[in-house]
Amino acid sequence: EQFNEYLKHGKTSVDEIKERLGQNAAIAKLLTKMGKLEATEDEAKKTYETGLKMYTEPEQVHALHILVKVPENAPADQVEAARKKIADAAKKVAGGQDFGEVAKAVSEDAMSKEKNGDLGFFRRGVMVPKFEEAAFAMNAGDVSKEPVRSPFGFHLIKVLEKKAERVKPFDEVKAQIQESLQNRNQFKARRDLVEKLKAEAKIEKFIAD
Repeated sequence: EQFNEYLKHGKTSVDEIKERLGQNAAIAKLLTKMGKLEATEDEAKKTYETGLKMYTEPEQVHALHILVKVPENAPADQVEAARKKIADAAKKVAGGQDFGEVAKAVSEDAMSKEKNGDLGFFRRGVMVPKFEEAAFAMNAGDVSKEPVRSPFGFHLIKVLEKKAERVKPFDEVKAQIQESLQNRNQFKARRDLVEKLKAEAKIEKFIAD
């Protein structure tokens, strides 16, 4: 269906797309024969070494949470009611009840409660500061000792896993880098070839005149 919409709005046809793909393949084949596309391992290694940040996975935390909503400017009685509700949830967890089951029953975060409060892995800069600060300070298996207050309300947090920052080894990303370099080389080579053909066409026209 999406493809048909593309054909309609792109004012093209399947035959035209096939023709273009064939032309692209032919040009790529020609440029390969001319030795314009190959990306060597040395080139890939240089790209890797100068762009290590691109190949670095940041520290991440996998956490569950139970949220009891209360606005930051809520009246004192609402804040106290929310604090009591999250404290009761914390007691259930401390008493041995499964954190995920308590989250399903109590949490007011509609996005995560059906997944047992699971937020998945997240890096710094994704969650609100107070929540992030607490989660990254905890160890795997820990449940927050005190509820964490954020603009959304009170959170009880359980950290399942932590991943330290990791630089991907060159061998893991070599193929990806070489493919990227080859695509760049192909783009440049196609542009150069078109310019060369245009220049030659102008010369031929001048001679013909």
